[in-house]
Amino acid sequence: MVCGTHAAVTAEAQHYQAYAPKDLGPTGTVLSLQAATTHLAANAYVLPQAELGQVYTLSEAYRTASGKDLHTTLTNLYQQTLAGWHHNVRSVDDSHTPDTLYRSRLQSLRRQLPALGLRIERTAGSMALTLHGHTWSYPAPLLFF
Repeated sequence: MVCGTHAAVTAEAQHYQAYAPKDLGPTGTVLSLQAATTHLAANAYVLPQAELGQVYTLSEAYRTASGKDLHTTLTNLYQQTLAGWHHNVRSVDDSHTPDTLYRSRLQSLRRQLPALGLRIERTAGSMALTLHGHTWSYPAPLLFF
């Protein structure tokens, strides 16, 4: 389920219609239901060949998996699951490496987070997020590329 502003969720559904692989395969996703109001919208997706008990989010894998397992997950995501979506067309200019994209996005977040009461700190091997005195540490994402 994806919920958000009408424009963003409608755009996502249009992208799904344009880019989703027609052959579902073992990691296929089906847009099964759409609902919208004037300002908000939602898309419901079904994973018809997935075992629900074995499904987990990328966020969960990032927080709990070993570095090796996360690397394997990301490799499978990019080489198998997402391969059918991009139709051999790159959406990012080759001049932008994962490192430069990550650092650019991180700098943008650093400017926006204080308004939400969040602080982010990055060291060579980790990233820490602090909210209301509670800190969560994560491995630095670029270690897995």
